[in-house]
Amino acid sequence: MFISKLLFISFVMYAQAIADSPKNVSCKVSRVTTESILITCDIQPSFAYREYSAYFTSNNTTWNFTSEIENNCTSERPYVNLTQFNNKQTTCLLKINTTQLESGDYDIKLTASAEGNDFSETDVERDSIRIYVPKEIQTPVCTEPQYDEENCPSWPRKTLCILCIAAVPPGEVDCRLFYTSGSMTGSVYNFGAKPHMLADNDNSYTYAAKCTKTVTSSMLNDGIDIRANFTKYIDYGNTSVRSIASASFFFVTPKKINFTVNDNPIGVCANIGENVTLKCATDGSPAPRKFLQLGPSLDNVYIVNDFPEPVMTWTIISSSIYGYFICYADQYEQRISKSVYVVAPDQILGTESQKNYKLQYTGHNYDTSYVLIGVTGCPEPSSLTLFRKKNNNVKETLTDGVALSYKSTPQIVKSSNQYKALGFVNVTFLNKHMTLDSPTYFLNLSNGISNYTIFEFSVYGAYNSNATSLSNSLTIFLLVLALFNVFNF
Repeated sequence: MFISKLLFISFVMYAQAIADSPKNVSCKVSRVTTESILITCDIQPSFAYREYSAYFTSNNTTWNFTSEIENNCTSERPYVNLTQFNNKQTTCLLKINTTQLESGDYDIKLTASAEGNDFSETDVERDSIRIYVPKEIQTPVCTEPQYDEENCPSWPRKTLCILCIAAVPPGEVDCRLFYTSGSMTGSVYNFGAKPHMLADNDNSYTYAAKCTKTVTSSMLNDGIDIRANFTKYIDYGNTSVRSIASASFFFVTPKKINFTVNDNPIGVCANIGENVTLKCATDGSPAPRKFLQLGPSLDNVYIVNDFPEPVMTWTIISSSIYGYFICYADQYEQRISKSVYVVAPDQILGTESQKNYKLQYTGHNYDTSYVLIGVTGCPEPSSLTLFRKKNNNVKETLTDGVALSYKSTPQIVKSSNQYKALGFVNVTFLNKHMTLDSPTYFLNLSNGISNYTIFEFSVYGAYNSNATSLSNSLTIFLLVLALFNVFNF
């Protein structure tokens, strides 16, 4: 809470009880300087033959100023200006010198009355403003970098602006911003920081001062440390005391984002009516704004929602929800994103009509080979079995010399008007002799949704160890022969 004195302004209107009585009185602080505060009160609608009175109360002392609406009402303390436009709106300007603001409660009232045969008055409207004026400089606050043409005008190219504000007593205030970004250091000195009014939603204001620093995207990418110092000399009788307040802030663009569904970084399958748990976390300082996008769905619908908390629960209300879920983080001209998917449970199916796969080799001796078989379905297969076809169509179960694994991907494919999870089965042959003579294999897969899905396939490109040995021997012979010719030349 600010150590402050309170300026309380109320606008009270009295008028003759007629159908066209004044309504909608609205007051606001329209301008502030180091010397004065200007308050505007609008009255709608207005009518002729009205007399306004202004009351300014401080420390039980009251100044009363009265004027008819045709004339400007002026006074030394405070200054009141009344104007009327087309008998539809009356604007009252109230100017208060900041040197008059002392510790205590301040009450300013404006009343209006209509002349006529009936001199009775009726209270028809009222509006209030509260202005806090601290006795000492309060801890400053620096806003996140943003485009701000009012405080950091830039042309022809827009630049990002850091605005630092501190609640201060009226008068001259100095501000200095020290910054560090990567290997760059410096400071911005604002002698006579600009006065400012901090407005709250409840029509309350706080007297403050502000200063600014423009920044670039590269500075935010490296991260920028800002230390704001506000200084003011405050007179206490014959003594002048230096009041100082400072605070530090750090701003950096987000670079990493972690998004999961049911703790899975790729995707899950869920039935209609089930809930899924979405978690989205990013780096960056302060925490960037996040939002969730659903889509494109089967109906090519995009749904965007704020993602204010780290965890969100989402209900799959219909099949149109199936598809990609994307978490975005926006901050300082930087946007990063990550997607996961939610699809309907479905059996394992093949993605291609191909039945003959070329072997890929690993290892220094070409002793290990593998093929990747594309499949769709969710959840991932829990049972994988490989058979080899022998004579008379007898299937031999292979357990030794082979390894089977499933690799999920972050991709989904649209098939039969349904999104399906895409993955690959890695069939690895640990023994190179198992792939000779182009044998036929049967791969049985099941994920519990239905019976086994059988894939029949063959392989080609088997490594011929005899041919390679002969080639290696010939190479060695030719090398020895060449060396022999060199030494005998």
